[in-house]
Amino acid sequence: MIQANLLLAAGAKSGGSDLATDVLRFPLGILTGVGFIAGGAILKRGNLVIGVTTAATIWVVTAIGLAFGGGQLELAGAAVAITLLVLWIFKWANPHIRREHKALLAIKVDNDKDPVPDIEALVAPLGYTTNFLKLVRNGDGAGIVVTFEIRWRRAGTGAPPTDLITALSKHYPVLSLDTEGDMAGQ
Repeated sequence: MIQANLLLAAGAKSGGSDLATDVLRFPLGILTGVGFIAGGAILKRGNLVIGVTTAATIWVVTAIGLAFGGGQLELAGAAVAITLLVLWIFKWANPHIRREHKALLAIKVDNDKDPVPDIEALVAPLGYTTNFLKLVRNGDGAGIVVTFEIRWRRAGTGAPPTDLITALSKHYPVLSLDTEGDMAGQ
């Protein structure tokens, strides 16, 4: 931006020349280029989108730098204060925002019981929904492994749902619970 300010005075038409430079394209090119780079910080994994705050912060810091370089110190200072305030508010609010979580649950069912148990009645009062995925009979005849997808909405970053495990363990052996972080490749 400082370079654009220096070129602004030199960019005026001199003499009878029809050639003029538009030096204000320089900061626009910087914002566009940095916006493209910041867009690379945004990643989507399944239904999870991460990096949006990082991308926005990269872009706004570039705009603040251009304001400082352009000599607009009051505007740049105000932008720094507003940006820090917004980032602080979102850092504080982020753990309190309800998000959808999901996990793969594998339970063992005895051969003499229903091969696909209705666990919805057990977990619905706790705020969970279920979706049957697959049933695999053990080769040794010692039961059936049934896999469900479990979904829930809860604030926080995805701590393991211990209440779900406790409720199900009273009726079925829980073999595994793979949360969404572990399911990224599936």
